Amino acid sequence: MDLILIIILACIGALLGFGIGLLVPGASVSLVVLTSCSFAAIGLAAAYVLLMMAKSHSMKARRATSVPARKPRPPQTRRRFEERLRRFVDQTGVTGVRRHEQHNSTMPFWTSVTQFARTPPRSSLSIRQFLWNIRRILRH
Repeated sequence: MDLILIIILACIGALLGFGIGLLVPGASVSLVVLTSCSFAAIGLAAAYVLLMMAKSHSMKARRATSVPARKPRPPQTRRRFEERLRRFVDQTGVTGVRRHEQHNSTMPFWTSVTQFARTPPRSSLSIRQFLWNIRRILRH
């Protein structure tokens, strides 16, 4: 629909410009073509303005029939920490929370990854020896 409007208004503008170019006494072919193209451009501009006005009107109509806003949720009250801890312990059991033995995972692939196992930090003596070796290498 938009394309048809653009084509029709461009053709009307070109024909109007052609007619005006022919009405000028002693007009050359280049003048007729120039007026025809100029009026075609004016027709395209008019089509663009009409389409923008139609789109803005449809957007306003869409906004008028928009979905109403949601109702706000009632404020939630937090339970006391002791109550939440008691519920957690009741759900998991005391042995599940305070267990120290190795956990048998239901996902053996992820528990076999040792990437996150960290080595203990180096002592200050080993770091100092490392720095002395760097200094010795750089000075010799």
